[in-house]
Amino acid sequence: MPDFIDNIELDKENTEFNRAAEFVKQTDKLVYLTGKPGTGKTTFLKYIKKISDKNTI
Repeated sequence: MPDFIDNIELDKENTEFNRAAEFVKQTDKLVYLTGKPGTGKTTFLKYIKKISDKNTI
């Protein structure tokens, strides 16, 4: 797991983040990500883009 995304330090103990990332890596389904402002959607997507070779928008 990368330590930083855009100078934001990732919390390696964040269970929800890690489980969601593993789900995205392993599924062949489309994933629709929503959430309120400031919840980490962009950081999560940048992380997925960095660790996966899947197509992302």
